[in-house]
Amino acid sequence: MIRNSENTQFKKGQKPHNFKGSFKSCQGYVFIYKPEHPFAQGRKRYVMEHRLVMEAKINRYLAEGEVVHHINGIRYDNRIENLVLLKNNKEHRALHRAPNIIDKRCSKCGLIKPLIEFIIRHKQSIKYGHTVYYPSCRKCESDSKKSKLISNRG
Repeated sequence: MIRNSENTQFKKGQKPHNFKGSFKSCQGYVFIYKPEHPFAQGRKRYVMEHRLVMEAKINRYLAEGEVVHHINGIRYDNRIENLVLLKNNKEHRALHRAPNIIDKRCSKCGLIKPLIEFIIRHKQSIKYGHTVYYPSCRKCESDSKKSKLISNRG
């Protein structure tokens, strides 16, 4: 059976019916269609979403060399509280070499501690798919497990 290829092709300037203006790359970054943006990449004219979020916060385009870092390491988690603006890639590499520099507030005791003191857990999230989160520090987790053991025995 021969198909009529003219019926399935899009005319120049048309978008598919399911086009949402963004896509997720195989590396995990979200790209937004912004052809008017000065740093739009490639001929398709997309910009990384985390850069757009940071630009909206600081009310300017990012300068040459500035890097936006994801605190929790999830590249598609582009909430502003998960992003940090760094001056250059050297600063960014140093941050990755010393992960305990980043501090996080424990949800149980409320103390601010280095990220290394938190237990990394995986949880299914409706918005982001498979995400990593840090609910409480190791001390609070161990205290919680001890109290559960005591209550189960008694």
